[in-house]
Formats: sequence, C-alpha cells, structure tokens
Amino acid sequence: MPSTTIDLSQAGAHFGALVDDRRAKAVAATRIAAAHCVQTIQIVIIPARTPQPVDRGLYRAGWKVGLIESGATFYNDNPIAAIIERGVRAGNIKIGTKLLNALAAWVVRKGLVARIKNDAQGTATANAAMSMAWAIAKKAKASGKGFHNRFAGGGQQIMSECNLRFTHEYVRDEVVRALGGP
Repeated sequence: MPSTTIDLSQAGAHFGALVDDRRAKAVAATRIAAAHCVQTIQIVIIPARTPQPVDRGLYRAGWKVGLIESGATFYNDNPIAAIIERGVRAGNIKIGTKLLNALAAWVVRKGLVARIKNDAQGTATANAAMSMAWAIAKKAKASGKGFHNRFAGGGQQIMSECNLRFTHEYVRDEVVRALGGP
C-alpha cells in the first residue's frame, strides 16, 4: 500500500480534501443507485403486476431521476401516477364528462367495444363505449373499492415496493463500490 508523507501544517487541508472527495463519490453513487431504481421499476416491478398498470405506457415512461445536492431522488410526475400509486377511494369518484370520456377512450383502445360495421361516423361505437364507461364508473363507485386499490393502503404502491425490496441494497452496493470498499 503506498504511503504519503504530509507536513503537519498541511494536514488539515489534505484531510479536508479527502473528505470532500469521498463525499462527491458517495453522492455520485447515490445518483447511480436512483437510476438503477428507475430501471428496476420499469423492467421488473411493473411487468410483474397482474394486471399491469399499463394503458399507453405513460406511467411506466414517466419515471425520472432528479439530482439534488446530497444525491438523487426518483419520482414519477405524470398526473396519473398519484392515482396508480395510491388509488382513488370510491367516495372520491365524481362521475362526470371527463371521467366518462377518458374511460370510453380506454374501452375503445383496449378493444372492449368492437367497431360496429356499417357505421361510418362511429356513433354506434362511441355510444357503446360510453355505455361501458358509465357501467365501469358506476361499478367502481358502488363497489366501494374505487380505482387501483390493490393493497390495503390503496393503489399499486410500486414505489413503496421498490424502496422496500431494492433501494437500500442498490445504494449500499454503489457507495461501497465508489469508495473502494470490500
């Protein structure tokens, strides 16, 4: 192991620089760990869900890493993320035009309502989709379960699962690797 000789008058500056260097390496390691968490959410956790919280892939693609002074955070700022993560209680479901239009569009995208032949303007298909959307909304409200209430606390809780199963290990491994540990 190489040795270094330091004059006592320069010891404070030398060891201060070592602390700053180790801190910078640890911060960089936490940023790598946050990126690894985002990757795990997108590739491991979401595909393992039954049913998957995927319609057009907006939720899965919305995961990001945010850099902060002391490391990094990972988050999803897509408006649908809060609903998927924590769910919506039945009492908070307001059946209105926006909800019905969104559900009707989803019904058509999923192919739950087949395009009705001999209807060039699609009005019969739109009416059938709106009827199905109304039934879904009423069922969600009446059942008392709401939307995306998979767990007792509500929602899919994908970020919570990542934090419980993976985050601590990723941060530990990356910091140890960056600081040259065992």
